Amino acid sequence: MSEKKSFHMVLFFFSLFVGIATASCTQTGGDFWIAQKDLAAYVEKSGDSLFLMDVREVQEFQKAHIPGSVNVPLSYLGSHGDRVAEFLRAKEDVKEVLLICNTHNRSRKAREILMQKGVTQRIRVLEMGVSGYTRAAFSP
Repeated sequence: MSEKKSFHMVLFFFSLFVGIATASCTQTGGDFWIAQKDLAAYVEKSGDSLFLMDVREVQEFQKAHIPGSVNVPLSYLGSHGDRVAEFLRAKEDVKEVLLICNTHNRSRKAREILMQKGVTQRIRVLEMGVSGYTRAAFSP
């Protein structure tokens, strides 16, 4: 294969990889997303059937968090996912789990873990996480 053809193939696959990675990190569609603008109404409507799980590390959670959220760090979830899934499955009154992190990347990873562990509740992700929440809360 010529150098020019090899270069074009490498460039093509690199572009494809970057495009897929960018799309997955910036995806805003899908029925598992909750937009910042919808958060208050969603929480109010859901009431006790919603479990707010903040998957950031303890220090991040202590600095700022959404009221009513419970801290279960992604690092803990990664090694104790079965325990967390069992806990959630046992909560019959909980119909949905809303995952929260700083932006939404760790929440998406946590969602994958919980789904693999067989959590039966609907698992959703807060778009732009706490960073979006604090920006919205403190914007003039």
